[in-house]
Amino acid sequence: PLNASDFSSFLLQAQGSGAQILGLANAGGDTINAVKAANEFGITKGMKLAGLLMFINDVHSLGLKTTEGMYLTDSWYWNQTPEARAWSRRFFEKMKRMPSSLQAADYSAVTHYLKAVDAIKTDDADKVIAQMKATPIKDFYTTGTIRKEDGRGIHDM
Repeated sequence: PLNASDFSSFLLQAQGSGAQILGLANAGGDTINAVKAANEFGITKGMKLAGLLMFINDVHSLGLKTTEGMYLTDSWYWNQTPEARAWSRRFFEKMKRMPSSLQAADYSAVTHYLKAVDAIKTDDADKVIAQMKATPIKDFYTTGTIRKEDGRGIHDM
């Protein structure tokens, strides 16, 4: 349930199911509260948690003891390639923390936009979009992005 303050009945029901893994199909504060509650109820002693949408910031917020042994999915990780590591080190020098996938994706997208504007020397939206579509995306965040006709990009995770 969205914005639930009490996950206890759901967690205890999941614990009683006999499952080995509890998938948390929530995000943000709900995920953090559910992970905390699962630890408090001792659910993590016999069941692994899997955050289906979780970011490095969430792990930092919860702490390593609370997230130990968890599975999680994310679209990008700061240490996945030499290019990602190099960009992340620069980010860390300024921010004093490693970047999340959202921060990296935003930087990648804005950089792609700015390169298009620079290449055509205008910010006319139609021309910029045409330039962006004509330019492959290959940076620290993604390589080989597939562009759909509606403008969305699909990349490996």
